[in-house]
Amino acid sequence: MHPVLCDTGKAINWVSLYEKIQQTRSAHLESVVTIGTGQNAFNCRLIVAAVPEEVWAERIRKAQIRAKSVGYQLTDEYKLRCRFSLYLTNTSEETLKTADIVQLYRLRWQIELVFKTWKSLLSIHKVKAVKKERLECHLIAKFIWILINWKIFRCIDVFIRHHSPDYACSMWKFFKHAKNCGDALRMVIIGKLQFADWCKVFLLNIKSLLIEPKKGKKAGFAIVNDIFNP
Repeated sequence: MHPVLCDTGKAINWVSLYEKIQQTRSAHLESVVTIGTGQNAFNCRLIVAAVPEEVWAERIRKAQIRAKSVGYQLTDEYKLRCRFSLYLTNTSEETLKTADIVQLYRLRWQIELVFKTWKSLLSIHKVKAVKKERLECHLIAKFIWILINWKIFRCIDVFIRHHSPDYACSMWKFFKHAKNCGDALRMVIIGKLQFADWCKVFLLNIKSLLIEPKKGKKAGFAIVNDIFNP
């Protein structure tokens, strides 16, 4: 359900909003909006931030591919909304400033990346129709594998950040690499391969596991550092 502005009761004019951000060169704008209707309606804060032109173009490109696959066209309103990142919250301004909300939502995305990694790389959501006991065994085995590699990931990440504070280990790159080297880790666990030999293979090119900085944006680990070590 589309939000409406509390002060006017009208729908958001995305064209005017984009022009206002362009004219004021604001990083983000905030409004109080109403979500829902009747007894289910409630007010909350809406923070909008314009995305770079290349990000907008990529959003439209992907949306057009999805739309074409199901046989419908993108509306002009949808294309306009794609120019913004939208954040909704019911917290007060005294509790969270506008800029803090944007940063916290970026941090929350780091949690989503964990589950995305589990699903996309480790296929933890894909199971066959088997007996309950076999399913439990299958899931436990996958979680054990995740926990072992998570411990390794944390050790590598701490090592990288200790020696190069401007860098960190990419979780996505690490687990993709760990998946490709899964057989070697099994050999270590059953005692057929020395851990030192595994390290030589796994960490041969540690630079390939680094987070690539994005122009004009801080990485998740940098945001955490700013919040907890101002």
